[in-house]
Amino acid sequence: MFKNLKPLDREAHRHWKYRSPQGFGFASGELSVPVTVVEAIEICKYYPIVFPDNGAPTPQALLTIDGKTNAYVGADGSWKVPYIPAHIRRYPIILGPIEGEVPAAVNGAAELRFNVLFDDEGFFNAEEGEPLFTASGEDGPLLKDVLSFVGLFQNEWVLTERLAAELDKANILVPQQVEIQHQDGSKTQLGGFRTIDPAALAKVDGATFLRWRESGLLTLIYAHQFSLSNIGRMVN
Repeated sequence: MFKNLKPLDREAHRHWKYRSPQGFGFASGELSVPVTVVEAIEICKYYPIVFPDNGAPTPQALLTIDGKTNAYVGADGSWKVPYIPAHIRRYPIILGPIEGEVPAAVNGAAELRFNVLFDDEGFFNAEEGEPLFTASGEDGPLLKDVLSFVGLFQNEWVLTERLAAELDKANILVPQQVEIQHQDGSKTQLGGFRTIDPAALAKVDGATFLRWRESGLLTLIYAHQFSLSNIGRMVN
């Protein structure tokens, strides 16, 4: 996914049309996807939510039990559970920072503009599909809907990054490794991620806990804890 990103150009791509992917084969190699706080409650019903072992502690939905393939994409390209993560649904259009862009101050806060990028994997052409732009060069209905969705996701992701940083500051994330036993008797060691240490969480002071409740971070914490039982369910 998002392997061949190019900027969408209103003039160069004025006559382009979009043909949506048939199925989810494009995501068969995705081993994890980012999760926003807003969708965490839905995600936790079907996917384990974990945090990367290195770098920013941004929540991810774990999609693999063998470390090689996406367990949620069927052989026919179907998605196996009812809720599809927003990151998957926004494909093949995404927002990316403009190179060299310096955040501008808007109402006292830093605001960063973004490029509209598309994955050039055969979903766009000049002959077949739904037009991206109107005859006068304005955004068409499809593109308006897409940009609204990816813009909303981007805003939610910025919020999620900010909230998840609190987990690192509180030092409650610990490295985790899980042994998966497959139906054929073979075993796989899954690692490279962190989970919240319940004992460390229990020691968080009341003022911090209240702040997390008010900010919405507790929703993510509880969704993460609830979701871990899905690791065993992924085998089936």
